[in-house]
Amino acid sequence: MRLENSPKDTGPVDARPELKTSTTTAWQQAYSLRERYITRIEDNLARQNVRALVTRSVNGTYPPWLRVEAWMPAPDEEADQTDPRVRCELQIVIDIRPFHEHEIVTTASANNGKKRIRISDRPGFTADDAAEWAAYTIRKGSTPKNYTPWADFFANLFLAFIPFARMRHSNRIQYNYRNILGLSIPFVLLVIGALIALTSEGSSGGITVGLLFLAASLVIYARRQKIVSVINRPDISPRALLLVDSWQSVVPDLGDRHANLRERIIDSLNSRSTDGINVEEESYGYRTPNGYEERERVVVTKGQGVAQVHIYHFGSDVYVGWDSYVNWAKWGETSAVSARSNISTVVEYRSLREEVYIPNQFDLIDLNSLSEVVHRDVTDVVKAMMAEQKIDQEIDFQIIRGDRESALDKSRFDKTIKGDNRPGQRSNSRRWSIKTIK
Repeated sequence: MRLENSPKDTGPVDARPELKTSTTTAWQQAYSLRERYITRIEDNLARQNVRALVTRSVNGTYPPWLRVEAWMPAPDEEADQTDPRVRCELQIVIDIRPFHEHEIVTTASANNGKKRIRISDRPGFTADDAAEWAAYTIRKGSTPKNYTPWADFFANLFLAFIPFARMRHSNRIQYNYRNILGLSIPFVLLVIGALIALTSEGSSGGITVGLLFLAASLVIYARRQKIVSVINRPDISPRALLLVDSWQSVVPDLGDRHANLRERIIDSLNSRSTDGINVEEESYGYRTPNGYEERERVVVTKGQGVAQVHIYHFGSDVYVGWDSYVNWAKWGETSAVSARSNISTVVEYRSLREEVYIPNQFDLIDLNSLSEVVHRDVTDVVKAMMAEQKIDQEIDFQIIRGDRESALDKSRFDKTIKGDNRPGQRSNSRRWSIKTIK
């Protein structure tokens, strides 16, 4: 059925109860800002002739963060077999504050072995600031210029006695999203009525006028229309993944054609983008007992289903495999960040937060379909290249199926996923960046 719209509208009104997606949200800006921080930090580290570990948060983690870790040689110590080191660490978290004067804020905390310093929710944190914090962390620079705790304290102490003065580094709600002085019209009427009634000194006329104001405020409260405005969600959903299915094999004698195999698999997967399937390439890193490694993988998503495809050079052979996961995360609304009211309406402005999503059988159906599609595309390319290269090798193309009941078990989710890759967890230092495959 077609909905009746205004004359300038050309289609039906989209009134479905869902959060709208955009490719130009503050979250994308936060990710871009993080990459500028990292670029500037790495350039500065190179000029200092220091190799440090710079890691990023997992793609789909909100808020995004970066971490710099460096074990600097201890000063005034002779080189010996123990090789004493000062363990230094910097963490920067980029968060968003929708409807505020500064939509993006940064929290930085550094430990250079002598002192820990921290600033929170700081607007206007630049890439040069990030480089200064990194230099301080590795003991190659002085205290960052934007770290001024005592100056901030005394300035704010003085400003607290000045009416309407702004505190240093304040980040207020934008004027368009708040009431003047923070007071709504019904509240003002309520206060006026109460004051008139209390100051009438028993006068019936004054009490009557006061009661009229009180009644007017109650009527407005009862009859006002409530409107909710929520920011758009980014096109990258939050992720909390639980493994379901997988397949892998080592294909012999394709090591010298590794790049071609990868390109053909990506092309085959990317041809399905018109089916609502999203294909991306991600680089990620992980710790090993002997250091830190980075690798590439292809991520294919459809709804709450996520498949990760791996193609790695292994001597004269190639490792090919994929894993499929059900995503237990979603976007949800916060409580009102601010509200603006008039006589007839009150508008609540809300942000987004990551929430737990409980998968259902239909999510598993989509995941099963995604797994089959990815498996078919990957194995068809592998079989074709084996035939072209005349490789006579028995390959097991059977999918390793996971437990479907377990995939929907919330207790298993709580034990294996909850809290993974949140800022401040030293055990998870995977590095991710993302680029869309054309």
